[in-house]
Amino acid sequence: MNTHLSNQVTKVHRILVVAEGDLNFEDGDDYSLSYMLDQLKGWECIDQATGAIHVFETIRVLFDPETSLVALIKAWKCDQLWLFGSSETIQGEEFKGLLNKDELLGLDELMRNDGLGVFSTGDHAETGAALCSEIPRVRRLRRWRVVEDGTNSAPSRDFPDRVETLVPALFPVAKGLPEGDSMPKTVWSRNHRDGNVTSLLPHELFFHPDFERLSFLPDHMHEGICVEPVFQQQSCEQCELFVEEFPIDSTSEIVAWTVCVSIPNGLLPPSPAIHPVVSCFDHKSFGRVVTDSTFHHWVWGNLLNIVDSPSLAWKHIRQYPRNIAAWLARVSEIKSPQRAIVSRLSGRVPVLSALSASKALPSIENMERLGKVIRLTASDMEMDVDRIKLVLTNNVEREKNVEMEPYDFAGYPGEKSEDHRIGRAFVKISELSER
Repeated sequence: MNTHLSNQVTKVHRILVVAEGDLNFEDGDDYSLSYMLDQLKGWECIDQATGAIHVFETIRVLFDPETSLVALIKAWKCDQLWLFGSSETIQGEEFKGLLNKDELLGLDELMRNDGLGVFSTGDHAETGAALCSEIPRVRRLRRWRVVEDGTNSAPSRDFPDRVETLVPALFPVAKGLPEGDSMPKTVWSRNHRDGNVTSLLPHELFFHPDFERLSFLPDHMHEGICVEPVFQQQSCEQCELFVEEFPIDSTSEIVAWTVCVSIPNGLLPPSPAIHPVVSCFDHKSFGRVVTDSTFHHWVWGNLLNIVDSPSLAWKHIRQYPRNIAAWLARVSEIKSPQRAIVSRLSGRVPVLSALSASKALPSIENMERLGKVIRLTASDMEMDVDRIKLVLTNNVEREKNVEMEPYDFAGYPGEKSEDHRIGRAFVKISELSER
């Protein structure tokens, strides 16, 4: 737990977590969500913009059709709703959602007027659709239904349109399959964007305070799929309804991808394909929304061997619920650009280590200049340490020139472009003027 000063404000957020179908909160059960949700206990998130401390409490309930979610949210003063659906609709039967019209209107009102943040997930085909697929905005950030033409259909349980993200196990597993072993899948995330500016840092949903980028989630044999909502115009009325749901100044995007096994047209051999696993909606006045491809990112059966593994994967995965809670609460744990660069480079340049926890940070301009220099070098480079310190402590006004000696980059004989000025390159930072 982070130690904080007595004059810092602490904000408590309450999350209503709803599990449906086989999902539960029983410790040790393969379909239990508790271990992942417990990663919010005792965790304090410091907003880098305000310095305020945010803590998160979960109120966990099994879905009951006789109990109104809107009433629970209001009674417990929750500012987030997390929905985990696992019931499968029977193909061929008439679809019937679990939330009635009044509930859907009530949730939409809370999202629009009170900023209620919503997270939702299911699995393959129509798993979770009964609980989640009719909620405004949630319904268009993920494919919840199986469609006959297959164009915008949710992927099925079996091939040829099954989405399998299993990573082969390095060691034998009891079940004989890599489902639930210690090997997670790798995820690649979008970079953070502020307006039209894209930074080198990851989107907040995949930020990691220790590794910078959250890079792993549990794998699964047949996942669902997240999407960016696209309006296919059929009438002016439908266009107006779409814009009302997704205002022009809102952002809806996929923020993370993985690799899955794809079998085109049902023919072998299988080939790898890029698969979107997390999408989100953001608007300045509406509550934010996050959807992901499968609840198997969360359940104990997929976490057990990863948690017990000596690898660093669990340290990545445990950050996932924290990031979702913080992002839905509009709390940014991402450090300032200067501190982020210092943290990233401190492992390569020893002189930076002491400053990674310091309050004395250089200007963004100086950090960009220094970062550009260090990215083109290796950790064993020769540097004028005293002058680097001047840059870091903001005592440098400008850097007149940076000279680097190019060399032949291994693997690229004769190549001497600026992109390959690394490794043994000698860096000379000269004519630095103090303020």
